[in-house]
Amino acid sequence: MTTSRREDVLVSVCFADAEFDAAGYDALKRLAQALNESFRYWEILILDDGSRRHMEDDLLRAIENLRLLRTSLGMPFYRRRVAVAAEAIGDLVLLTAAEEIGQIDAIALLRTAEQDGAIVVSRKPGWSALNLPLRVLGRTAGFQVNAQDMLSAAFPRTLLNRLLARRDRELAVRFPPADGLTPVIWRLCDTARGKGRSLRETRRRFNLLHRLLVASAPRVLALLGLGSLLVVLSALAYIAYAIIVWLVMDDVQSGWLTTSVVLGLTSAFLGTAIFGLSIGLQNLIELLATNAGDDVLEERSAVDL
Repeated sequence: MTTSRREDVLVSVCFADAEFDAAGYDALKRLAQALNESFRYWEILILDDGSRRHMEDDLLRAIENLRLLRTSLGMPFYRRRVAVAAEAIGDLVLLTAAEEIGQIDAIALLRTAEQDGAIVVSRKPGWSALNLPLRVLGRTAGFQVNAQDMLSAAFPRTLLNRLLARRDRELAVRFPPADGLTPVIWRLCDTARGKGRSLRETRRRFNLLHRLLVASAPRVLALLGLGSLLVVLSALAYIAYAIIVWLVMDDVQSGWLTTSVVLGLTSAFLGTAIFGLSIGLQNLIELLATNAGDDVLEERSAVDL
């Protein structure tokens, strides 16, 4: 792998949050220096809600080619990732997080993504008991989910544009689609450090789990459709059984036939139908939501690229 400075590619490094501590600021400056040594054209994008405006001037003075993007208050984390990725103009785009920038090799991720033309996802070493259920849920939703996958991933521009055009783009930029058409490379990050999970990260994970459940609605509805058909066939068979019993036996209690027919036609089918409709409505809300293209409200930049 060559280490010479590239002058024919533009690189974007994107942060969906500005939760930098003192060590994070040092890592950000080292990242800017490494980018400048490896690429002539590069930019760093940081998306924030405006709550840290007192730090913006210091950042603009300390880091060249920095773009600070402001978004509305309370925007979910994964929607912010989509917003900052859409604003990036690089041929190669690295999506990462403040807590991971000191652990990953950003230059290696970007170079691998360019050379192999694939998404390169950074992965922590180890094993998690949640992997099996998460993989099943991820496959149902159409994604390759692993609990050890980090927030840092490098994308060639063509693949990123394809993911941003999807209706489930918030999940697609977090977990690679399991469509067989998107090349993916997982790069083990030996320097990833385990740490206690904050309340913000726990809330973020629950939000991600909810999105995976909603994204699985089409496959769930297909299974429910088959289940509903089986319920209908079983109900018709039960009605036929009730009629045969009423015709053959003499001591059938009055009203039993009517009750059996009503129960056979309604009880099991309504329970399944309500469950399917509840998940289907969530998916319809996702499809009808107009949340793309107007998330960034303001930009301050040290250089006009």
